Amino acid sequence: MTGDSIEKLYKYYGILADAGDNIVKHEDLYSEIIQAAKGDQSERRLACQFIPRFFIHFPNLGETALNSLFDLCEDPEISIRKQVIKELPHICKQCTMFTKKTSYILSQLLQSKDLAELSIVSRSLLSLFQIYPEGAVAGLFNQIRNGEDTVRDKCLSFLTNKVKSLPIANLPKLEEALITETKSTFDEASPEEIPIFMDILFWTKLGKDVTGHTVIINMIAEQIESETPFNVHDDDLLERLVTLCKSVKPLFKPLTSPDRYVTYFCKEVLPNFKSISGYDECSGYALELLQLFTELTVYCNKLNEPVIVVESIFNLLIEVMPYSESGQDNFDDLKFHFSYIECLLYSLHKLFKLHPSFLSDDVELSKFRSRLQYFSRALQGYIKTLHNAIKSESLDALKKPENAIKTLALKTTLNINALIKDFFYNPPSNKATIQLSWLIPKACQNEKAIVRLKRMCNSLGVEIPAKRSNTLKPYRPIQRPLYQPPNGKYSKTF
Repeated sequence: MTGDSIEKLYKYYGILADAGDNIVKHEDLYSEIIQAAKGDQSERRLACQFIPRFFIHFPNLGETALNSLFDLCEDPEISIRKQVIKELPHICKQCTMFTKKTSYILSQLLQSKDLAELSIVSRSLLSLFQIYPEGAVAGLFNQIRNGEDTVRDKCLSFLTNKVKSLPIANLPKLEEALITETKSTFDEASPEEIPIFMDILFWTKLGKDVTGHTVIINMIAEQIESETPFNVHDDDLLERLVTLCKSVKPLFKPLTSPDRYVTYFCKEVLPNFKSISGYDECSGYALELLQLFTELTVYCNKLNEPVIVVESIFNLLIEVMPYSESGQDNFDDLKFHFSYIECLLYSLHKLFKLHPSFLSDDVELSKFRSRLQYFSRALQGYIKTLHNAIKSESLDALKKPENAIKTLALKTTLNINALIKDFFYNPPSNKATIQLSWLIPKACQNEKAIVRLKRMCNSLGVEIPAKRSNTLKPYRPIQRPLYQPPNGKYSKTF
């Protein structure tokens, strides 16, 4: 560096500052100032201040000037970096066409280790979101789609923690931009990122009413349906399916039916259910997916393809429900997958009325009832075993984990018992109301619920389901061990 170069920069600055309307005639001087961004530290420090000052007057040099500032964002001198980062929003306020690119660059800087610098980056980015929301969101999402994993995570964190704090002046434009970019990025989202994107959508106008919920439901349905045929051997796809369905499940209400989801499961998942990991152990993805499918049927009040759906459920139920052609009560070595049967029997019970001709044939109905009778006889013994195991326990003892599992197992079998009864009405009925066993483990921990369940044991009845919370929070599974029934007469797999 020489004193002459610094003196020249100040001279150029003075000429441009005093030029008034004739400033455009001094493009060569502004170009010299831009070149100073590649000079020594003192020149770069002046360049990062002078370039933004006259940026608006030289549109032909706009790209060159902006790129020189972007280079200074990586300057080894932190004071220069901070100065440039502060100036970038002012340039975008004058020339909004550069907002997208600027947002992309600033998003990269969210990985800064210096807390003071990171704070300036965040403030500058937030300024861009207020100046030109469409460009700011597009630049940030470009980084999410194309950046390294570390940067991607920082950008997602910025979206969820910072963007929601913006004033509402530009909210409609910001919401539209977030919706558009989230939709275009969703197919690349990992299972860990899906709840984040869903949270963003819930924050926009789509999370406010049934119309918006329907848009989200259809968007996720398209994501799921894009995997056709569905490879049940791919655990990554299974995890993605589980996460997508859990994230959208809170949106289903009487006015927003999950019929597309239910139909997809019945076409792509249930026919190959036995190949899903965890099937033999009645655990893992197999149990999780079937329970999730069952929860989806709760609000399913219409079906575009009822025959396919109902028969798919029925066929799998027949496969997993043990039966002896001889009719002999020989239950040794049989596996009673009670958790699967509760799911499938509930789904069939819920949906079979949507398929008017289902079980209309007397012969088929008789065969089905014969299977139910055979299974029910084993079920009664199982209920009795569980009842005897907990009936003498105190309320405090019933709260222990080992007894809580038995209580939950009893609830499962009581549910199945109640559902079976409805299929012996003429014609079969679906009037029984139950609470799916895995959705109420917390309720079984309070004393009133335990007393109520012990009363149910005596009558083999079912309790009226409690009102569930109507939140938009992503579904969170409750991990619980599965009850292992005794060896011998009863099942070894719950």
